[in-house]
Amino acid sequence: MNKATSLVFSLVTNTTCTMKCHHCYQTEDEFNNKTMMTKDVAKSTLLAIEELYKTGESSDMCGIEVYGGETFLMPYEFWEWFMPELIASADRVFNITGVNTTYFIITNLMYKDDRYTDFIRKYNDTSKYPRIKFSTSWDMGTNRFGNNNKLLSRWEDRVLNTGINDVTVVLTQELVDFGARAMYEYIVDRVGMETILIEYLAPLGNAVKFEVKRPTLQDEVSFIKDIGILNLEREVPIDISPLSHLKSSVEMRFSGMIGSEKCYTTILPTGKTHMQPFAGFGMEGPEIWSENWLEKFSWVSTETQSQHVIGVDDKCHLCSWRRYCKMGYKDSDVFLSRDMPEFSLKTACARLGSLWYFAATRMLGLDIVGSTGIDAISDEGSALNGVLRYLRENEDYWSKPDANLTTVNTSSLDYLSENTYIASAKANIHSGCVVVIDEGYFINIVRKAFYFDDKDVSAVMVDSDTLLNSGFAIDVVEGYLMGCFRKLFIPAELVVTVLMQNPNIFISKKMFEFASIVQESMEADPVVLNDASASRSCLGDSLNQEFSELLCWLIKNNNYQHFPKSECSKIISTDELMLVKSIEFRYGNY
Repeated sequence: MNKATSLVFSLVTNTTCTMKCHHCYQTEDEFNNKTMMTKDVAKSTLLAIEELYKTGESSDMCGIEVYGGETFLMPYEFWEWFMPELIASADRVFNITGVNTTYFIITNLMYKDDRYTDFIRKYNDTSKYPRIKFSTSWDMGTNRFGNNNKLLSRWEDRVLNTGINDVTVVLTQELVDFGARAMYEYIVDRVGMETILIEYLAPLGNAVKFEVKRPTLQDEVSFIKDIGILNLEREVPIDISPLSHLKSSVEMRFSGMIGSEKCYTTILPTGKTHMQPFAGFGMEGPEIWSENWLEKFSWVSTETQSQHVIGVDDKCHLCSWRRYCKMGYKDSDVFLSRDMPEFSLKTACARLGSLWYFAATRMLGLDIVGSTGIDAISDEGSALNGVLRYLRENEDYWSKPDANLTTVNTSSLDYLSENTYIASAKANIHSGCVVVIDEGYFINIVRKAFYFDDKDVSAVMVDSDTLLNSGFAIDVVEGYLMGCFRKLFIPAELVVTVLMQNPNIFISKKMFEFASIVQESMEADPVVLNDASASRSCLGDSLNQEFSELLCWLIKNNNYQHFPKSECSKIISTDELMLVKSIEFRYGNY
């Protein structure tokens, strides 16, 4: 899961915007700052990004997302100069990587200089500029187009006159109320969009005040499913790219941006790197062109997330940010770095969770786990030596099973019995090194360093004896459901028991919602889950199978009835032990 399928840099050209949308993750203070990127910063940033791609980090797609603020509030002369620079840079990156390279330019089309209409039309020509892609946004009821949508007609005219056919829509409660059919008919049939990207409302920045506008998980999934059905009814379906993307994100219960396999690095107008993709809740890092910026960036992000996480803190379990954060509170008392400012030593709510998905650690050549256990980085001066030192000092928390284990299989319902779990899981691991982690130390060990996908490690197991007794049990359950590793085996009975012990936490409530979604989807070619072979054939593999098995356990033998009645009234009943054929079908990836 940690392997990046795309390595994308978000380039913020300015912090100026004509809108103050309810759902925006920027804060008013940031927009009032009105910082504009200079030509020197833009040029240096492009060159630094190209140098980074030369490190050889593999991915399926490379690129840059250029936005603001509203990026076309920059002086027209800036873009006259910048566009040829972008085109040339995209060509160079393609030549460096050999993979799909696209530079996206994102605009709300609410610019003040009308010359930009012809400008966009000129460069919105894939026959001449195949690596340049324009995209706009459409969000009803979020102040996107002013009071009572007075500016909507201007947006429609500019869509027509620029030829933009790619749109992003934020999934707000207003959009759910507007309706999937109404949105589809407007966006596709009236405006003529050919690609729609639907994103969650992220409760960040300005949007915190409007968090009440977030739909429930069930409404989100139903909306996406309805959009998928409408698209299939069309003679020529358009590209609604987030259907599979959002499916995965829904399963993981947090933002598609963080939960996806994309790796983001945001570059601010000053050229400084931003410590997570959501502006306002990250930390400023070094300038992207500064010496050893990547090492420093990785070090800060690692340090930020590697400290003692108070997972049992009610402030975490009741916090709506956990959908996006997955981190909790940190107490930075392990690492000290002369290169980092004082904020590294402060105790605070992390509100992070994205950075340990970044490719930066792999770029540094970090090799933590291999056939010989913990290996040292060749560069003794690396800032990540502190991470390695910490791991070595705590090596007793690691143990390797018999290296002769070579059987290949995945877990199934047969293996989710508490009595047979450990033996079954050990007997069914892909060949390679398996790390068995005592759950009580799972959070303390630096998760940033666990890039198992690039190593020989096929699976991670959690010691079931400590699962229920540890204060970090909920974080491990979330790790299981997130699929942070190729395989993270946890007995479903124990997971359910943990949820029963914590019925009011966010993850329990989302499990109840998810179970009700399962029931509502049964009309689509249901399958009776009467044995392990049936579950294996109908549930797919990897994260889908692991997650589905937990759902099966909730459903099987009335286990869901152990939960509060008010929370599970819609959960599938005993005589309806059925699921549809695949996770993909339930979420619209028909």
